[in-house]
Order: sequence, then C-alpha cells, then structure tokens
Amino acid sequence: MKMNSEIKRVAKRIKSRGMNTEKVLSQGWTVCGVAPKRYYPIAANAVFGMNQQLEVNDPGFSQIKIPAKVPGTVHLALQENGYLPDLFHGDRVEQALWVEQWDWTYETEFEWEKGNKEEWVDLVFEGLDTVTEIELNGKWVAKTENMFHPHSFEVTSLLKKGQNRLKLFFPAHRKTIEGKPLDQFVSVFATDRVFTRKMQCAFGWDWVPRLVSVGPWKPIRLVRRNKARIVDVHLRSWDLTEKNVKVQCAVQVENRTSETLLGKLTFRDPEGKKVVELKATEREGQLDFEGGVENPEWWWPNGHGKASLYSCELILLDAKKAVIEEREWKHGFKSVRIEEIPDARGASFTLVVNGRRIFAQGANWVPADPFPASVTKERYDHLLGLAQEAGCNMIRGWGGGIYEKEAFWEACDRLGLMVMQDFAFGCAQYPERDLEFRRALEREFSWVIRYLRPHASLILWCGDNEGGMNQPDDVMYPGRIISKEISEPLCALLDPDRPFIPTSPFRGKTTNNSEDIGDCHLSFWWNEEFLLSDMKNYRERAESLSGRFYSEAATMGSVSYRTLLKFMTQEEAEAPDKRVLELHTRNCEYGPSRLDPKLTFFSSMEKGANLIYGESKSRRELIGKMAYLHYEVNRLTIESLRRRLWDCSGILFWMYNDCWPALGWANVDYYGVPKAGWYAMKNAFRPVTLSTKREGDQLQVTLSNISSKTVQGKVRVRFQPWVGKARIDTVTALEVSGLNTVMIDPVNLSLVKRGEEGIWVFDWSSRSGEARTLYYAAGMPGEMKLPQTTIQVKRVEAGDREGIEIRATSYARVVTLEGDALFSDNYFDLIPGEKKRVEWKKVPQGKGKIELSAWNSPLQTVN
Repeated sequence: MKMNSEIKRVAKRIKSRGMNTEKVLSQGWTVCGVAPKRYYPIAANAVFGMNQQLEVNDPGFSQIKIPAKVPGTVHLALQENGYLPDLFHGDRVEQALWVEQWDWTYETEFEWEKGNKEEWVDLVFEGLDTVTEIELNGKWVAKTENMFHPHSFEVTSLLKKGQNRLKLFFPAHRKTIEGKPLDQFVSVFATDRVFTRKMQCAFGWDWVPRLVSVGPWKPIRLVRRNKARIVDVHLRSWDLTEKNVKVQCAVQVENRTSETLLGKLTFRDPEGKKVVELKATEREGQLDFEGGVENPEWWWPNGHGKASLYSCELILLDAKKAVIEEREWKHGFKSVRIEEIPDARGASFTLVVNGRRIFAQGANWVPADPFPASVTKERYDHLLGLAQEAGCNMIRGWGGGIYEKEAFWEACDRLGLMVMQDFAFGCAQYPERDLEFRRALEREFSWVIRYLRPHASLILWCGDNEGGMNQPDDVMYPGRIISKEISEPLCALLDPDRPFIPTSPFRGKTTNNSEDIGDCHLSFWWNEEFLLSDMKNYRERAESLSGRFYSEAATMGSVSYRTLLKFMTQEEAEAPDKRVLELHTRNCEYGPSRLDPKLTFFSSMEKGANLIYGESKSRRELIGKMAYLHYEVNRLTIESLRRRLWDCSGILFWMYNDCWPALGWANVDYYGVPKAGWYAMKNAFRPVTLSTKREGDQLQVTLSNISSKTVQGKVRVRFQPWVGKARIDTVTALEVSGLNTVMIDPVNLSLVKRGEEGIWVFDWSSRSGEARTLYYAAGMPGEMKLPQTTIQVKRVEAGDREGIEIRATSYARVVTLEGDALFSDNYFDLIPGEKKRVEWKKVPQGKGKIELSAWNSPLQTVN
C-alpha cells in the first residue's frame, strides 16, 4: 500500500507540466593547477607539533590538468591521478603541503535547452570550498567566500542553447588572506584560519594534519524555476500531549506571477498512514498552515523509546492546481529544555526531553575525513549506527568541523541521537568587529539555522567551541560578540523552540569551565598534575569527578595493532624512534610537551600503559595496553558520573570518530572499527550499570538506572581467585526505580587475606539486561601475578553473523579480538570456567582474519 501511494505521487510529479526541475552537473569535469612563482613557508606547529617554519618543497612540475570528480576536492583528484600518494599512510602526508600554494581551476561543458518565457534558471552550488570565482560562458557570475552554506545565482541570461562552459577558479589560500591582520588574533594550531570560513581543522589540529584543499565539495545544480519557488519552510509543534500536538507551518515563496498560489501539507505517521492534510492560500509571499495531530507518537532519544518520525509532504500549486514544487522531510514531535536547579555548590545542568530527565551519554563528532566530499551516506550510517549500538543518545557537532551533510542528520533523527551543534568556530579569536566578516556570518548562520531546524535530533545550539574557556562569562571573551549580537538573536528569531548557550564550556562561579555549574571540558585523565605524576591514584581521581555536564571529557587510547598496520609498515610501527607513531598521534605545542619536553601525546599514553599495567616485552604488547588504557579510563569515568546521577547529568567523550588514521582520541578508528574505548562505552552506557568507590577497607557499590522503568534483578558479589571457584559469593535481590540510583551493602575488602591473589567481581542480572564491573584491591593492575591460561574456542551458529563460544582454564585478562569487525563484546576479562559467546559482523570493506588473545594467553586465529 505504501509503495503504491509512492508510485502515484511520483507519477503525479512527472505529469505536472511546469514543475521546477534540475540538472546536476557532475560529469566531464577537469581541474587545472598552476604553480606559484615561489613557495611560501608554512607554520609547522600545525603539521609537526613544533614552533618553526617549514619550507614547502617544489613538487617538480609547474602545471597539471587532470580529470576530476564533482563533488570532490583537489587532493582527491591528485591522488586518483597519481600526483599524490596515499596521504594517510606512514609519513606521506608531508608530501602534500605544496597543493595549497597552487591556483586551481575546475571546468566542465554541458548541454542546455532553452525553456519558456515564464521560466528562470538558478545555478546552485551546494558547497564550494572555499574562495571561488565563478564564470559561465566567459561571463562573470560571482565570488564566494564560505564553505559552509550553499550559493545560488540566477543565470537565465547567461545560458545559451547547446554547449555551455562553467569555470570555477580557486586561488591559493595565501592569496585569499593577503593583507589580513593575522598577528592580531590568537589561534591554536594556525592563525591563518580565522578570516577563512572553512572547516577549521583543515589547517591542522592535534588529531589531523594540515590539509588545506579546495573544490566543489557538494553537488552543483542548474534548477529551472517556473512561476514560483519555495524559499523557506518552518514547521513548529507545541502543546505536546499524549492526545494531541498543535502544528504551525510558515512557508515563504517567491512568486513571479500575478496568480495566487495554493499549498497542501500532508502528515503521514511512522507507518506511512496519512493522518492530517492541511491547505493554505498564499498571502504576500507566504502560506500559513495550522492544525493538529491526534494521538502523536513522540520522538525519544536512544534508550528512552522510539525515535518516531512523521513524513511531511508540501506541495506548491499554481491557480490551476498544477504542481510547481514539492518538498518532503521528516518531523519528530518533542519538547526540550535545560533544567538548572540551584544547590549549595552551584546548579544542575540537565536535558529534559518530553518532560523526562535524560542522562546524556555519547561523544564529540569531528569530520569523518579531511576531505568531507568523500564521506558517503553508508559511512555516516555505519559510524552513527555504532554510536546507537554503544548506547549513546547524544553527539556533539564540534565547532572546528562542518555543518554535516543531510545524511548525517537523517541518521541521527532515525537512530534517536540528540545533537548539540556548535556554530563553526573553535579555539581562536575571530575578527568579530570586522563588518564584512559579520555580514558573512549573518548569511551563514541564517542558512544553517534554517537547514538544521527541521531535524528532531537537533537538541541544543552552542555559539562556539572554547571561545570563552576559563574566561568569566560576564565579559566579552573571544566569540562573545558573535554569539551576543549574531547567533543568539538569530536562533531566537528563527528557531525559538531550542535552547542556546553562547559557548562551550559555559558558566562558572568565576570562569567558564566549572565543575559546579553549567557544562565543562574536563577529565581526570587529561590533567596536567596527573600526567606528570606516577598515576597510582588514577582510580581515586576518577571517583572524585564532580562536574555537572561533561560536554568534552578527553580520554586517549591506541588503535589495535592490526589497525596500526593499515596506515604504516611493520618496520615503522616497530621503529625505535617511534617517529611515525608520533606523527599519527599528532602532538602539538598545546599538548603535554609544554609540561615536559619529553612528554608527547604518544608518550603520555605509553607512560600510562607502563605505569598502570606494567612494562611491555614487545611493541605489539605495548600497543595493546595503550588500547586497553582507553577502555579503563572510559569505564571508570562513566561509572563515576553515573554514580552521581542528576548531580551530574551527562558525559560526551572527546572524541567519537577519527578524521584520518590516528592513535589517540577517537573511540572509533578512521576505518570504522571500534576501539577499546567504544567497547567501554557500550558496556558502561547500559541502562542499568554497577560502579564502585573505595573508602578505606570498604567498597561502596552503586546501581544506576537511567531508564524510566523500575527494574528488578539480582546483584552477585564474589571474590574470584585466578584459578578455581570463587571464595566469597553472595547474591542479593534488588529493585531500582527509573532515573535513580541505589546502593547495596558495602563490601568489606578485609575479608580477603593480605597477599591472596584475585579480583572482586560484581554482576547485575535482570530480564532487561546484565552488567559487570571489576575491582582489583591488592594494588596496581600491573602487579597482578597471573598464571598463563588456555583459551578454548568453539565455533557456533549465529545467523548472518559469525560467532564463537570461549572459555578459559584460569582467569583470562583482557581477552581481545582483533579484525575488521563489530564484536558483540571485546576487551573483557574471563572468569575460570565461564563460557562466553561473542558474535561479529565485518565492518564495510572489512577483510582479513579474526585473531584472539589475552594478556596471559597467546595469539590464535579463530576464522
């Protein structure tokens, strides 16, 4: 039935004469590059983490003309045609610095047929990166200077019947900023980015090298307009109850006729059934629809209910009821606000969706590629599907990236992933008083608010990333003028139903970035005092976390050794100088080296792995411990914050995904393979989790339930020696109400004799799920005297997945599966005699064998 109705709607569009149509210009493109007369040095702090200037080498040729894909960028075209190597492998990225110093021209030819007299034609660029001079048939069209929003120009008079030529000229980046007072602005990693409305991390960050590319990174279209066009649509819903929700939709149109236009707006429920049809008549360029939807299904964040989406179909008709234009989109009925309840030390900071408190759990999203033109819908679906699988309910769109493509937002809507979206500023002073810059921001912000507001997943606007960090929130810190005079007023005007904060972190008794009020960018791991210490108190530091909402909690951990060999040779991975390992961990002058010249991002992870888990006998063993470090820090962080439910109301790790192959911050690697940190999120983000806190010889155990349902189950507490059965073993029936925590009786650690080797194991089991946490009370984990164990593997049936059942003869420490797959569990300890089933499915383009090991068991192949 649903398919038949869709066929009828398509047939109706085809039959409608005069309907607006388009031609996508994606074929026959070439790109031509011309070398500069000389190469200018580039600030190396954005490339190598050093304070020095780097002379850019001449590539040995002065002109290039090659085929190019559109959408695309110059770097991608150069790689496809053999002028650049694989920039993600080894140290080859150093060979690409010359590209940004050349001028580049994209050209194509296309056929065109003239239309009727009522018709006009718009040339629409969905995204041009960045400064672009446009010519059509040798005639000037326009100059654009913003990567983030589309550009549209009427070109009716410039088009001719038959062959037409379109040319896009992208001048070298240094030319576009000549004469700008860059020395007046403080900016991390690179100062030449502050005047350029471009993905800020393209200039280098502490997780991606400098790759300043150019090109039409989104589609280019010629759109035939007939009579009129839809300019803007704003659908609002309010008074949401179980019985009804009110809706209002304002549609702005450009009408080039004397006719009065008509409109029809149809709502279909999540199953495709028509529930409401509203009609409106144009008045002074606007159509206003009003009505209601009965018995609405609400949009809920992941873990709290269905992310229900209604289909909205808008049709614009002329006076004779012929279709002029159609639009379709999804709408989720929800309400959102920030709850801030004052208390003795400040105030809470809690998201309330549909009247229910939500403990936000997730991570920060960065561009999934240095060249975002290459990111496909399938890649978005995979990465964001992993976020849902891990129990995330929130993603933060970080300000140094881009406003992501529609496929990103459609996936977040569908998967129930709330999004906190920064405006595109990060870690810099910007020319806030420059009139031309401000006008550009007004155009950008007006577009991005209209672009994103239809999405149910958009939950919160934020003015910038860290503009006001560690500054009083009542002064004009960097970015405050922009948010106070541009972004905040525009959000209030164009999207008044969502909260807005001027910067992140925001609020504090003295400065922004407080643990007592507002959101914060803090973590126990990324702390100067801790990094310089012997790290023996790492668990106590995790237990003492006291922030209200961690919109950035920075934790690090390596990729697996198998992933490492995808972007460097084994010789580079094993090299004593670790140069390529350091290069792919992207150290910088703002990192730990400013505390200790010998302490880089890589060596800080190495230090943590060695101090906490013991010295390694091989590089592969070291990488494995550096990977597991991510798991343990994430786990301890989540458990600590969940224990303080509603005193703390959220944790978003820095960061979720990787922009290029790197070792450090991301929880999912560049290739879409979950790292150890992701598995920690998956286990600790469960609706019901256990956590521990040591107080002398007692261990406080807390059960946290962030779901809305009361749950009944059992808590099992045991002390498990490395070999044999548990020596202490108790089971307690327990009930924990929704959105609440409960403590069980403290565990007396002195019940275990001094020197008796083993670990405390805490298990929760119920009809709705299970959870486990572990506590080693005898010292640092590296002091465990574990016997070698044998892991037995048995293949099992798992439908369209692969599966194994495993058991160990004695305690198996950090059982690890490596391969291009999403495993149902990983990086876990296995109790003697315990059977565990693990299933997996290969990630997209995944290949190769699956290997299994433990820290006290040798490597073996399981398929």
